[in-house]
Amino acid sequence: MRVGGRPGAPPLDELRDVSERTLYRWREIGKFPIGIRLPNGKIRLYRSEFEAWLETLGEAA
Repeated sequence: MRVGGRPGAPPLDELRDVSERTLYRWREIGKFPIGIRLPNGKIRLYRSEFEAWLETLGEAA
């Protein structure tokens, strides 16, 4: 899963300790931004959605 929605966008460095499977599970249960599913099955997130999600985590802490 990548942020930015373009090829070569940086991986989710902010979540490097979270497995990809966990991110997909969070997405399935509504705890992570939905993003866009590409034809190859991969997910891309808009940076703005990802940063807004990160802010909600900070507010909850």
